[in-house]
Amino acid sequence: MIKKGGNKGSLRNRRCLYNIGYGTHEESESTQMLHKRKFSKSELRDIVAKATIEAAKEYFESEFGSDEHLSFQQIYDSVIKQMKKMGFKEAKFEAEFSIFGWPNLLDEKDWEGQRDENLDFLTKKLKGDKKLKTIMILRKL
Repeated sequence: MIKKGGNKGSLRNRRCLYNIGYGTHEESESTQMLHKRKFSKSELRDIVAKATIEAAKEYFESEFGSDEHLSFQQIYDSVIKQMKKMGFKEAKFEAEFSIFGWPNLLDEKDWEGQRDENLDFLTKKLKGDKKLKTIMILRKL
């Protein structure tokens, strides 16, 4: 739960954080959303189901909804839009940290050309840590 502003005990300013998303074998997406009310897992599932039903209706009424196949990925943006209509708001972050997860953190040449600033930063920090170097040397003995 995130409390906004002054009085820590104020329920009026309370915001609860929820993660809405999907994953496939190749990709995933999630949106962190805030709401004034605290929902249980079961309640949140019901809310997402209602939003999904509304998004599915929009999909099948559109020019894109011509077949019977419907995946959550196809209507994900519409589900988020429906949840916003239900009082949810997207969370705004002060800062984020995300990197490509496959490269070797200790090899600045691994996945060369696809590395980003954060990945290079971690590699530099890890390689510069004396205690980590000692542990790695002792591990080889």
